[in-house]
Amino acid sequence: MPKLDRNVESGRNLVLARQEWLEGRTILSAKPTKIGFLERPDCNIDCPACIQNPLRKRRVSHRPETRRDIIDMVPKLLELNWYGGEPYLLPGFRNFVREYNGAEHNPNFELSFMTNGTMITDQEVNHLKRLPGFNITVSIDSFTESTFDRLRPGAGFNRVMNNLSRLLAIQDWPVRRLTVAMIVGKTNICELAQNIACALDLGVRLMVNPIVFYPVSEQVNVFENFELQTIGWDDAISAAEEVTKEARRADRRAIRNIDPTGAVAELRALFEASKAAQRELVELEISLDDSDAGLAQMARPTLIVCKHRSAWNAVAYTEVDRAKGNTFTICIPKSCFDGPLHFGLMPDLFDTDAVIFPADCLIDACSSTHIRRSLLVPPFERTDQRKNVSYVEALKVTDPDQPARARPKAGPPYPKMRPAHWDRPALAPPKGMPFIALLASHIRGHRRQ
Repeated sequence: MPKLDRNVESGRNLVLARQEWLEGRTILSAKPTKIGFLERPDCNIDCPACIQNPLRKRRVSHRPETRRDIIDMVPKLLELNWYGGEPYLLPGFRNFVREYNGAEHNPNFELSFMTNGTMITDQEVNHLKRLPGFNITVSIDSFTESTFDRLRPGAGFNRVMNNLSRLLAIQDWPVRRLTVAMIVGKTNICELAQNIACALDLGVRLMVNPIVFYPVSEQVNVFENFELQTIGWDDAISAAEEVTKEARRADRRAIRNIDPTGAVAELRALFEASKAAQRELVELEISLDDSDAGLAQMARPTLIVCKHRSAWNAVAYTEVDRAKGNTFTICIPKSCFDGPLHFGLMPDLFDTDAVIFPADCLIDACSSTHIRRSLLVPPFERTDQRKNVSYVEALKVTDPDQPARARPKAGPPYPKMRPAHWDRPALAPPKGMPFIALLASHIRGHRRQ
């Protein structure tokens, strides 16, 4: 961040906050210097691994009054982090970016937000240039088109890459900061070294985030078949370690502010811990009674074993393939029996709220390495869920202060989140990334302009 201007309201507020803190005051007259604001999670694409999927199902939203109150505080702020969903779908956010011209009044101010990169036009970039400073994070989960399209369906690889080039052309650390956020799961972990190298070549800071909570199909710490799902992982992580090591040695510009070395080390630790845990397993054999043909109506039925009766705390799982019969085995690491475990059936792997737990779902630690249980599949009626963008379009919002109660009600949880071509995570590294030269030429063109 540039040097603090103490002669404006935000500078004086920060000085006051520090003084009151040094004096040990518990009731402050200083106002907040940074605010994070999640207005509502509307989005125009349907990423299966998005942790905000449960929020969208509930149609979470702040009151319009909250946004107005926060905007009124901007003269005192050093940073406003405006979250979505996709913030460019929020009329209040768009109006703020297009109309705010506070460089003269608050040169200390910085707008931070995370975007999927689908709506960064030349016009929006011109609006961003007028801000005193910004910290923009673009979600890009792979620099390989086929993998990107699997993880971010509906975003459009070429569109996002072109929009990223517009932002790369105006980034100027530390005033105009640009970062790419990349989640790493089963689908893209084998591309890790290539993705890091790509970010270094583009000159963009890369924030690597291992998936450890949602969904189980992508988590790098929960497995259905460890041996099959981790093919190539050891080599991929080793290659990423070498890339980051060489980047630090060469003092590459893109690694100075955000160094993915720690995230790569965390992936190595997760992999080694999982490999050790897989040496001692307890097999849970579950027989399904599907007399009412409920499984056929479920989007992506999955048997899970979890702690605290919560799918967010899964320790093992197996997807239900009706073609393989009615009996399925879940391999549970014995080390997970440090407390009570529960098993249940998720009608949709992507819906953590809808889990069917039988009466005898509790699994206590025992000396046996093979446990047998049964589960009655209830009648199930499938209702198709519209994509995220259909909710946004249905609003037809022109007034940013439209009350949240006017928005459409939520439907049932996400049975259509899984694209038809999404079969299994990629298990082998990709052959290459031929788009790099083209994208680099786009960036040079924008910089010349």
